[in-house]
Amino acid sequence: MAIISANNDNDLVYFIHSISPSDVRAYGESAAKTCQEEHVLLASVFLRRLLTVFPAEAKRRLVPTLAYQLAVSPYAPEELKIEILGALYLEPDIPERNLANQFEKLIVRPLQNVSGSLNANCPVVFVLDSVQNMDCDTVEVVLRDLAWALGRLRHEGVNAKAVITGVGYQRIVSAFTPIPTITRAFEAPITNPSSFLSRTRAASFSFLNWKYGRSEFVQRAVEVGSFLGIFTGLPPAISLVGMTLLPSPLNVIIGGSALIFLPACMGMGISVGISVLAYREMSRLIWPRSI
Repeated sequence: MAIISANNDNDLVYFIHSISPSDVRAYGESAAKTCQEEHVLLASVFLRRLLTVFPAEAKRRLVPTLAYQLAVSPYAPEELKIEILGALYLEPDIPERNLANQFEKLIVRPLQNVSGSLNANCPVVFVLDSVQNMDCDTVEVVLRDLAWALGRLRHEGVNAKAVITGVGYQRIVSAFTPIPTITRAFEAPITNPSSFLSRTRAASFSFLNWKYGRSEFVQRAVEVGSFLGIFTGLPPAISLVGMTLLPSPLNVIIGGSALIFLPACMGMGISVGISVLAYREMSRLIWPRSI
């Protein structure tokens, strides 16, 4: 694996992107597995779509999770575990601080203080998988502060690198542009084109890429409009398909049932969906942007 063997490489961040979320996960899992097999000091976070419902959690949990992964790694020196746990003991509110502060106290300082005990032949590797499951704004902040932390570590003689995987929406790819001297991006092809889900997400990539490039207000409007459009158009669509394709009298039964029962079920679904959307939008306003 290049990230392990190229110890003299000046690149600090490796970004692997594809248009298929399932392939993105496969690349992230492969990177983490390779690091484990090479006995590398590894900290990994696999981000999931739940973070799109709870956007503030990405910033609050990311760095503490990475620090925890370092502390429990079987290849971490005992001094590193003491440093990380000691930092949390002295300042238990660190996860509530901004990201730069969290990186400084839970990642940078502990690794700097034990740099003499680290394996000089292997880098410390951070894996962030499926970053598209965070807000695009959050990705930009995380990348900026992570790159700053890696630069600090490199300056202090700690060989640290990061592997980041994500769907290659233009806004996410553009977040890596301000740091071209320390970033290398790899556009990975779809490896599972026979998967229906992969083909579906690949087909919708252009639309999602367009949406994420718009302002936050337009993104929210598109999401609400798409949500309501799907739930409004599904009952008549199912009814029409049933009456057109199925033989009589099954077509009448299926078509009529779709018009009678689906609206009631979808009304409940709409109420739940609107509640989730309302919570997400409220959380964007309530939680401070600096965290």
